[in-house]
Amino acid sequence: MRILATGRMSEQADTHARAQHGVTLVEILIVLMIAALVAGIIILNAPPGRTDARKTAETFAARLDLMAQEAVTTGALMGMEVSEGGFSTYRYQRGEWRALKSLANNTAVFPAEFSVEVTLETAVHKNEQNTDRRKQSRLGDEPETPNPNVTFTPTGQTTPLEVVFRERRESIRVQLDGAGKVELSRDESA
Repeated sequence: MRILATGRMSEQADTHARAQHGVTLVEILIVLMIAALVAGIIILNAPPGRTDARKTAETFAARLDLMAQEAVTTGALMGMEVSEGGFSTYRYQRGEWRALKSLANNTAVFPAEFSVEVTLETAVHKNEQNTDRRKQSRLGDEPETPNPNVTFTPTGQTTPLEVVFRERRESIRVQLDGAGKVELSRDESA
C-alpha cells in the first residue's frame, strides 16, 4: 500500500480497500442453515438409545456382580433365585436361606414387555432351561422355603448362568461363569 506525501493513500490502494468488505447477514444465515441441515441428518441417522431390554440386562448384570462381590467381601454364602419372572436374593445364615436385607431391592421383577430365557448349568440342571413362566406370580410372593438356583461362594465360585432378554428390537445376553465373571453381550442368535 502506497501512501502519498499528503498522508492519503494512493488511488490504487484506496480502490482495493473499498473492495474488501465484511461478511453479510445473508451469508451468515446461509452457513447456519447448512449447519442445521447437516446436524438434522446426523441426528436422524444416529443409532437408537438403550432399549428396555438392555437397561434391564445391565441392571441384572450389575446385581450379579454385586452378589459375587458381597459373598467374597463378607465371607458369606449368597444365593439368588432366578426365573423368567425376576429374581430374589438370599444369604445363608444359621442353616437356612434368608432374604437379603442389606441390598436396596432384594427382589426384582423383569418387565413383561419382553421375553426372558434363563439357562442354568449346574450338575443338576446341566443345559436344562427353566420353563416356569412368571413363576410365583412374578416373584412377588415370597416362597415359604427359598431355594436359590444360583449360589455365590466366599471363594469366588458361582453357579454358571445365562439369561437372555429379548425385545422386539434387540436381544441381550447376560452370562455368569463359574468364577463370578459377568459378561453382557448382544445376542446374535435371535
